[in-house]
Amino acid sequence: MELFLNNLNINNTNNSIQRYRSAARDAGVEEKQVVINEYADFADCGVPGRLVNWIARLEDNQVYGCLPFWHQANNLNDLAANANQGNGAWWVYKWYGDMSGKTLGVEQSNTSVEGFYGVASYDKNKRSASVLCGGTDGEAIVKLDNISSTSVFKDADKVHIKVEASYFSGYHGAVYAPETVMEGVFPVNNGSVTINLEDMLFSAAYNITITETTEDVSEPAVGAFRSEYEAENATPYGSLIIDNQDTPLEEPRYFCSGGVRIGGIDQSGDGIEYNIDVPVDGHYRLDFLYGNGVGSTRNNANTHSPKNITQKLVIDGAESELLLPNTLFYSMEGMVPQYADLKAGHHKIALMYNGEAGGFHDALYVSYTGAYGEEYPEFDKIYEAESADFNALGETKESFAVTETAIDGYSSNGYVTRLNLLPVTSGGGIRWIVDVEESGLYDLEFKVNSANTGKLNVYIDNTNLTFDNFAVNMDIKPNNDWQKYGATLFLRQGINIVDIDTDCEAAVDYMHVIRSDSNPAVVVEAEDAQGKFETAISGDATYVKEMRGDEYLEMTVNAKQDGLYKMQVFQSNDDLCGTHSYNIKIIDRYATVEVNGEQSTRYFFPNSFSDDTFLERTVPIELKAGENKIRIYNDDSWHVKWGGTTSTPGTNELVNYTPNFDKFIITPASIQWEAKERANTIFLSSTKNGYIYCDKNTAYNGETATVYLVPDGEVKSLTLNGKNITQPLSTEDYIIYKTEIEINGDTNLYAEFTPAIEGDFDKPIIENPGTVVIDGKKYKKIGENLFKNHNFADYSGADMDQWYVGVNNGGHPTAENYQIPKINPDGSVENLVPIAESGLLTTGGYEKTGEDTFYYGKDKAGRTYLVEQLSSDWQNCAWNGAHSLLGFIPIKPNKNYYFQFEAFSSKKSNKNTKASVRYGAINMENFVPKNYTASGTLNFSGTGYMTCKNGDEQNIGGNSWETYDALINSGDGDYFLFNAYWLHMAHYMCFGDFQLYELSDTPMVNVSELKNPAALVLNLNDKLSLADKASIVADDGETSELPITWLNANGVDITTPGVYVVTGYVSLPDDYYSDNVYVKQKVIVKGIPAAEITKTSKDGNKVGFCVNVNSNCSGVLYVAVKDDDGKLLNVKSKEIELQTGETYDAEFEFAGELNTVEIFFWEKDTMRPFCHKVTI
Repeated sequence: MELFLNNLNINNTNNSIQRYRSAARDAGVEEKQVVINEYADFADCGVPGRLVNWIARLEDNQVYGCLPFWHQANNLNDLAANANQGNGAWWVYKWYGDMSGKTLGVEQSNTSVEGFYGVASYDKNKRSASVLCGGTDGEAIVKLDNISSTSVFKDADKVHIKVEASYFSGYHGAVYAPETVMEGVFPVNNGSVTINLEDMLFSAAYNITITETTEDVSEPAVGAFRSEYEAENATPYGSLIIDNQDTPLEEPRYFCSGGVRIGGIDQSGDGIEYNIDVPVDGHYRLDFLYGNGVGSTRNNANTHSPKNITQKLVIDGAESELLLPNTLFYSMEGMVPQYADLKAGHHKIALMYNGEAGGFHDALYVSYTGAYGEEYPEFDKIYEAESADFNALGETKESFAVTETAIDGYSSNGYVTRLNLLPVTSGGGIRWIVDVEESGLYDLEFKVNSANTGKLNVYIDNTNLTFDNFAVNMDIKPNNDWQKYGATLFLRQGINIVDIDTDCEAAVDYMHVIRSDSNPAVVVEAEDAQGKFETAISGDATYVKEMRGDEYLEMTVNAKQDGLYKMQVFQSNDDLCGTHSYNIKIIDRYATVEVNGEQSTRYFFPNSFSDDTFLERTVPIELKAGENKIRIYNDDSWHVKWGGTTSTPGTNELVNYTPNFDKFIITPASIQWEAKERANTIFLSSTKNGYIYCDKNTAYNGETATVYLVPDGEVKSLTLNGKNITQPLSTEDYIIYKTEIEINGDTNLYAEFTPAIEGDFDKPIIENPGTVVIDGKKYKKIGENLFKNHNFADYSGADMDQWYVGVNNGGHPTAENYQIPKINPDGSVENLVPIAESGLLTTGGYEKTGEDTFYYGKDKAGRTYLVEQLSSDWQNCAWNGAHSLLGFIPIKPNKNYYFQFEAFSSKKSNKNTKASVRYGAINMENFVPKNYTASGTLNFSGTGYMTCKNGDEQNIGGNSWETYDALINSGDGDYFLFNAYWLHMAHYMCFGDFQLYELSDTPMVNVSELKNPAALVLNLNDKLSLADKASIVADDGETSELPITWLNANGVDITTPGVYVVTGYVSLPDDYYSDNVYVKQKVIVKGIPAAEITKTSKDGNKVGFCVNVNSNCSGVLYVAVKDDDGKLLNVKSKEIELQTGETYDAEFEFAGELNTVEIFFWEKDTMRPFCHKVTI
């Protein structure tokens, strides 16, 4: 029975499988094993987060499935970036293949069938469990239920958790290792473990490994800094092209990050500019996701001539060239890395036209890799034995290897034994995947404990069917302690399979792989060889062109000894053969390698998409000591016919020839390993809420290194190889802390940070009586608007540290609105301004006549803009341009902005009222930046119904929409086309879908840098003085100071020492091409309060308390009496002066019974608080 899937999505596949099984049961026929020959949609292939869900659903249904052949040949169905190199999706299948033992049940909640999901397993021999999950953005929770009921984790109160991530890298972007995003010891509560995953990406897959531990529960460490920037959010220059994943400019369809990619960098001035921020000084990797289909013609081999292109890479003004190798299609993305030293802060990274048109950009990944000014670290990685794959290959059904913990001194979570019971040659042993970026010699060091004499055997590049690629063995010597044994072996670029076993009882803890400093390689440029061939030039390089017939090249290589050698072949080939509606029929070329005139071997070399791209493939050769002749040619022994149809064989014969050759590197497969001094790697890790970095990546014993810590809050601890070294930390600015350490062996530094206290100091730190009624007039709470963004000295003679009250008059202070209030010793209050009883005034002159009869506008990003308030007499309130948005709406070219205007009415009777739209016009000048003018207005009229926002939301009718256009003139020749789609309902809502199209290539000015004080340090009795302005620098060099608006009006309790963060934003002028710039101010509060109020009592009309001081205090005690509504009824005060350590017993008497009493102690002259207010 065949199962046809009419739509390649996960949900339909599930339903189709269930329908088949139900049909089989109803028909009374035997249910057959379901095999899906091609699963996953076009845009799912190559995407880690999507493929996880497919794997999990197939596992749930117990069906087999094969990835589809949608795109190109010879790339493992979009899992291989190149020969022997996996992309991000390859790691998903590697992790899935590593799962062993028992499959566990998985349940999901608060998500969809195609949303966040996964597959899980438990292996008692490995003493571990694993979860593979993905398919969501943001946050998710993974809960391991009943883990303590398993034999491995029985009665455990904690477990070790490691979470790794594999990100989408395009289809041709190599990923050499997944990134560890979280690792630590988690508690087991009620038999279960909860893992909170943060900052997840829909396109990424996550692998969770659970093992035993003896360590204490702690805040988990997080991965190194990594951030993603979408090309569609970059600053555009010129007339660019937007390509959508779901409706691409060309087929076939491929996934892209964010669903959009940007192209059209085709002429001078075209480009995009990423604005990035990095947290610390360091060496950063910049991974550009891009596509380049220049010259590629899928169905015409004669015209198919793919080309690499270059673009200008500009990092903070420094220019270089970025090579973008061909990817066959513009939408079939690759990933090209660049490295840059970046200082902490903001940076601009631009990709600009460089003389060659073409190419699309999808995203930029920015990752911290190491110390500032240091090269990318050499390969240095430990592979734990208990994390290896326990082989059960060939005819073997079960591995004999087990994880144990009885011997002290092992690293991580255990070691592996019983490797002598089933050798590698019989399908046993354990296996690691070692993925390296560069071919060459590597030192493999093994930590072993054995009381026996024997050998440890190493095999390189076995497969699941071949087990005889023996590389080297090492003599194990009896010892009751852990010993290290080593070998120096050649590893090829990309994936290397390392298998080991022992022939005696032994415990293996780990394998440590380090790039060797030995380099006995021989390099031969292809054009320097002898033979019969033609050459060509690509850039600055000369290469040997494809050889056919009697053409060949021959090189002479001198070898020091007989043995196996590895030859790296750098070759290119861009050939096609045949046509297809969506697959591109690329083909691999082969060459014959003959050594010393003896047996020859045919090797196929992967298609490189362009003759200018030379890929590497390593082949084995046997050389004898002395001179060797290596001849390369095409023997025309492999014949392929192509063409034809599904019923008729092809008759066209493929012409054989070699690929192009650039150079060859010949290296011994192994050399003698020597234990020698080497530089020690400095490993860094930390919890969230801060960053750790160092001035070195490696150091020799006895050298010193400087470690830097940047906490959001405070540094909780810093450990060096498990020892606490927090005490020597020093700081000059309370932002960066540092210490020097001496290196002695491999160095593991781990920092714990506390979060900053999120808050805002708009609320005054001097707490004071609230609403006051004097002579029948209501006055605002004193000090409510302290620290606002105006220089009030210009208006009332006050400074920022004094008090004021006032009303909101369109955001502009006036002398009468900002007077400084004064509380007299007798409790009377002076210099207060009454609140307008009719409501707050607006610049349009309309009064607020109803609690809810006003408008707010919100854009897609959630920013709110106040619309001028309207009179309740709606019929007399026509839209005439005066009723428009206050403030600048930050519209960008080629962007959609969605504004939702809501009108709230307190009149329930309006719920079902038909609303009519008044005839009128919207003044376009209210929707454009400063110095820009509109050439027209948007006229509208119509009627309709809308859902009421008061009470129950119900749909009460249809909608009436109108579309309008207007040209906006900038005044200097630049024009924009403005489109608006309107629906307006009085008392209800109106929606606007605004599109602003730039008709020129001159962008507005963008902000490049914002400067604000980094940290403010206070003692508890100090007054707060936040910066009220920030300095900005624009791209064109213009500098100015703009007010900062501090947010989060909750206030914070600064009588508690700690690190606080105040968040605010700078509103940019209209002529800046940018949204508001958000800033954070760190405020560090140190010390203890200067005074304390204790022993409070309230008896009838009397109040008593005691004042204790920790320093000299000369001030005024204020006692305020309030009613149940919080209104101030009376205030009394008394001046006191106390020396350090003194106390004062106070008593105040009032007329009548007392309700709420608040006690304040302020410094006499400055009105600064000596302590917290006390309420009784």
